[in-house]
Amino acid sequence: NKTTTTTTTIQHHYTQADVDLLQPFCSTCGSILQSYREIKRNSDLIGSLEQNVQERTDSLRAANQELATANQRVTSASAAQLEHFACMSHEIRTPLNCIIGLSSLLQESELNPMQEEAVKMIVSSGDLLLTVVNDVLDYSKLESGNVEIRIQRANLQETLNALVHSIAMKARSKNISLRTLFDVSLPEFFRTDSRRVQQILYNLLGNAVKFSNEGSVIDLRIVLSDGRPPEKAYSPSHKNGSSHNANATTSTENDKDADNHAFIRFTVKDYGKGIAKKDYSRIFEPFRQATYETEKVFGGTGLGLAVTSKLTKGLGGTMYVDSEEGKWSRFTVDLPFNEPPTDPAKLGEGLQNVVIVLICNDNAVAAQVGKSFKECGVEHVRFTSSDEMDSKISCEGFLQMEKTYVYLGQEDLYSDFAYDLLSQLTTHCVLLTFGPHFQVNNSQGHYRSLVQVLPSVLIKSITSYAAKRPGLARSDSFNSYRSAAGDHFQDYRILIAEDNKINQKVLTRMLTRLGVEEMVVVENGREAVDMEAEQEFDLCFMDMQMPVMDGLEACELIMARTRGHRQATVVFVTAHVSPAFERRCEEAGASGYLPKPFNISDIKNCLQSVFTIRDGADASFSMSDDDDDDDE
Repeated sequence: NKTTTTTTTIQHHYTQADVDLLQPFCSTCGSILQSYREIKRNSDLIGSLEQNVQERTDSLRAANQELATANQRVTSASAAQLEHFACMSHEIRTPLNCIIGLSSLLQESELNPMQEEAVKMIVSSGDLLLTVVNDVLDYSKLESGNVEIRIQRANLQETLNALVHSIAMKARSKNISLRTLFDVSLPEFFRTDSRRVQQILYNLLGNAVKFSNEGSVIDLRIVLSDGRPPEKAYSPSHKNGSSHNANATTSTENDKDADNHAFIRFTVKDYGKGIAKKDYSRIFEPFRQATYETEKVFGGTGLGLAVTSKLTKGLGGTMYVDSEEGKWSRFTVDLPFNEPPTDPAKLGEGLQNVVIVLICNDNAVAAQVGKSFKECGVEHVRFTSSDEMDSKISCEGFLQMEKTYVYLGQEDLYSDFAYDLLSQLTTHCVLLTFGPHFQVNNSQGHYRSLVQVLPSVLIKSITSYAAKRPGLARSDSFNSYRSAAGDHFQDYRILIAEDNKINQKVLTRMLTRLGVEEMVVVENGREAVDMEAEQEFDLCFMDMQMPVMDGLEACELIMARTRGHRQATVVFVTAHVSPAFERRCEEAGASGYLPKPFNISDIKNCLQSVFTIRDGADASFSMSDDDDDDDE
């Protein structure tokens, strides 16, 4: 039996309709296959890219870790370097205190010309060494980013007092005059770091004295400003170090900023050899000066302007320099200013019924003071001598009986006869004097200088005297300008806590020279605490680093004592100079801080400040006890 299989081929004929139907389907299938191939290829590419990204991420993470480690090493090294400089500064300041302190005592002694010259050279060398130490330490802090800026309400007059007097004395030794020009709209207070402002101005004024020609003038001008840079001035903080042209400002900007006092501008101008424009950028580089000749002739570390520039930037300000070679140099510092300016018209309201009789033979001083009086609407008349005043006030109709007259006289032109005549011819007369010495004993108030006082401070002070309120006139800023004559330091008892024998002798000799009679010396903080608890002292000079117990702990224990007599006022006298340490002193309860090295003038100023505050507190306490029911 055979089975036969037959294959039948069936032919299908596709119509055009079938073709039209299948063609898009086939095309779609082809697109799907193509897309699949691209997806597969992209997936492989993405996987490869992800792998590369991961590898690079790991590499970057490792690099960042290495950078963080390196940065930590740099930070640690910087901190160690700064600590090293601080320790070095402390170690240098301790013996330097002996050199400068004893030298200042020798200067007060009777010396023959050769000895006097030798002592002057010792003092000058000590001051130079102190400047070098301060510059190196400050620049190290600024470079490492560890400099501390403390913005707070500051008294501009107090900031300028010691600075201006110190520079004026320094300039006088070279027969150079310091001319101060203050805007009448400057208020007494504004927000800044006053210590840093002093440092900036001291560097600039110190350079001005150094590079000025003998017999010339240095100008210190302080005004309110809109912040536009001086014409053709160079700023180290400006990009590309290019000069500025104030004339490039559009008229619209001029109109917009005309009344904008957003900055306080400090300008120091000297009339020396000047600076070439090509050297503008060089003078702000550390350890560099304008030329090799400058470095060789004038010396110095070359850090002053580098430090000043960085401090200005740290205060949020800008620094400029411009110069005319062979004639003058001018440095300008603009700092932020957020206080309302003083209104001259309002400032002079308290003197509407007052006539100021100014007796001054210095035309420049008289013109400057007279300009301030005029801007404030204060009536005044100026005479060049007492004789001239006598002849004028004797004329009928010159004096007005309803007015209060303030005799504001130059101390070396004062005449008892002239003042008595003015007093007899008027119903109310006030005697105020000015000059470098306190020569007029019956003066109700004395100013060291009329032009080194802010106009607002001067006019407020005169207003208080004219209103028979001398207590108000003797504010802190005014007191700092009074002569030191009449100090009675022999009435105070002082405790000295100091472990260094040489520093003990330096301090006790200075205090003895100043008239202090009762002093007790201890060698550590524990002894200071015990001695202060046993006996009453007005003031305790406290060192920081002492055996057994350091100064900070001793100060805290003294301030914590509540039983017995009144606590002594504590002032730290130490070679530690950081702002952080100054804050720790304040937190411990100290009333003052005197860095080493110091001279006899520093100790004298410290005693005056401390006892003014302490005696004022005593007076307030006594008044409150005796007159509890009266309102001030």
